[in-house]
Amino acid sequence: MSTSTTRHHFSWWFSIVFLTLVAATGTLITGGSPASASTSALGGCSYPYVCLYTSNGTKVGQFKDVTSGWQLFSRRDVTQAKNTRNDDVVYFKHSSGYTSCLENNTEASTYHDGYGPVVGLQINDSSTCYQGSGPPA
Repeated sequence: MSTSTTRHHFSWWFSIVFLTLVAATGTLITGGSPASASTSALGGCSYPYVCLYTSNGTKVGQFKDVTSGWQLFSRRDVTQAKNTRNDDVVYFKHSSGYTSCLENNTEASTYHDGYGPVVGLQINDSSTCYQGSGPPA
């Protein structure tokens, strides 16, 4: 096998492994803090807020209070969220009754196949998802 073919195979293998890791973890390693504006696709959200966005990146809400119950809202077009809090997770309630969770200092899609739109959220003082008190019933 020639050197260029070997390099091509290594490059192809590395690309597959890298993309598999990104898909499995849902994160891409970048230089800089996930909460920094320069690395964020979702703007206009500063500490200590959890911000909600539509599919085109328009911010439609922000929350900052830790609560023991759901903070419900009437919008049904929320598809993305950003959690700028350092030590708190945010749980999302979907119209189906399912919940999902977003770790601290992250942003992600709120869409989950079969869950329905997000109808509420709870900021929880737990540092990891589904630990401690968990989401409200």
